[in-house]
Amino acid sequence: MGRSSIGVAGLWLALPGVLWAQSSRSAPSPPTFSSHVDLVSLQVTVTGGDRKPVTGLEASDFEVFDGRESREILFFDGGASPIDLALLVDGSTSLRHKVRTVRDAARGFIRTLRPEDRASVVGFNESVRTIQDWTGDHDALVEAVGAVRPAGGTSLFTAVYVALRSFPVPPDDAPRRRAIVILSDGDDTASLVSFEDVLTEVQRTGVAIYTVTLKKRNDPFEPVRLAARPSEFVMRRLAERSGGRALAIETLDELSGAYAAIAAEIANLYLIAFEPAEGGEAFRQVTLRLPRHPGTTVRTRPGYFAGKPTT
Repeated sequence: MGRSSIGVAGLWLALPGVLWAQSSRSAPSPPTFSSHVDLVSLQVTVTGGDRKPVTGLEASDFEVFDGRESREILFFDGGASPIDLALLVDGSTSLRHKVRTVRDAARGFIRTLRPEDRASVVGFNESVRTIQDWTGDHDALVEAVGAVRPAGGTSLFTAVYVALRSFPVPPDDAPRRRAIVILSDGDDTASLVSFEDVLTEVQRTGVAIYTVTLKKRNDPFEPVRLAARPSEFVMRRLAERSGGRALAIETLDELSGAYAAIAAEIANLYLIAFEPAEGGEAFRQVTLRLPRHPGTTVRTRPGYFAGKPTT
């Protein structure tokens, strides 16, 4: 997560990875800021033993640690904020026989968005193309999914990097939850951006990434592969570094169910902001706990870059 400063109390500006706020009706004991205040923001998923989202939690349920230091929660939103969602669809040749099912599932996912939510549609093969820029017109988004045409290789890393840098800055006093959903079945073959560069941008921006990998079956004439394919590893790392979730499916029949699970998690993301502890310009680990709710799992990104402003 990044950090930035403001000198005007009462403003909310969600630059990548940073929430600027003085107060909110959802905030516990809203503080009074005297001059420049840096807040670090987290998007948080809480699930129960059934892996379904746990809703209805309050700020008082959470404990936040910056390194080993406990921090006070200065802003909290329990899931009412609108969503900005970038939908990335693999348009490489490997999906040419699956494109109809992929389009139908993606359209169904878009229809889960609320009227106040916005989205964009990005198609990628050997190049990356924003088919539909950010809009709240869900019909336009559904139409854009139909424009994905399978051809060429896979520029997954470039697509994620472009999407991360495309999120619009919301107006003052209007926090938004932000997520990327990726569907792909192939290893990256054509990106001009390295995976490490993408991971750095993931940690800098604070956008939650959710991935769906279409597993490839082993060739019966080749030795059985016991280890995960590189693409599955990449998808898991993207999700882990962002606090999202990685799903791997065996058949396209599972795709709609995977999208439904992701849609439920995004709709129930909590927003938390705290003032960071003193520290140098280094990556600082963040830990969240729910001491009064045993049996739950809390997911967020693992930390933020201290002292590095976001641009």
